[in-house]
Amino acid sequence: MNDPIEAIRRHGYAVLEVAPDLGADPPRPGYAVTVGLLERGHPNLLILGLPGPMSRMILATLADHGLNHDPLPLNAPLAGFFDGLEPVLRPLDESSAAAWLNRPLDPAPIGWSKAQQLQGSTSSRHLPGDRARLLQVVWPDSSGHYPWEDEFDDALRPAQPLLGSTAGASEHGASERPAD
Repeated sequence: MNDPIEAIRRHGYAVLEVAPDLGADPPRPGYAVTVGLLERGHPNLLILGLPGPMSRMILATLADHGLNHDPLPLNAPLAGFFDGLEPVLRPLDESSAAAWLNRPLDPAPIGWSKAQQLQGSTSSRHLPGDRARLLQVVWPDSSGHYPWEDEFDDALRPAQPLLGSTAGASEHGASERPAD
């Protein structure tokens, strides 16, 4: 579905993809972010550095689960969703989310203006319990290590920078992980 307004109406969210910015210093990876989940009382999801089809599949799976089942745990590997991949959801603080999403956006993939894209992903609405409004979906390397672990593949670090997380993630029943 190419029309994000229709996707939000039908599914409760749409996925926006932004191409990598290889001309930046340092280069910035591409990302995908959901829009529309805030209006349903759920945080939007952001994933960095994976190819578009994989990013869309991961975000759609997690968004659908969040809309139709119990909330997913934060800061803990999500087992059972993807064969061989156990992503972790990290709550992002407002300034880290805004700094990342306020970079120049390419509206071409779905035809939205920059203002429309930002409005969908940085809405001023707050979620119940003052939870994070944006979660970073962090993926492990091929050995199952995460970016906050020393064993994580250094070649993948530029593709998946860890954005600043909120304090108090353990309030949601998840174990603490280092922010960066």
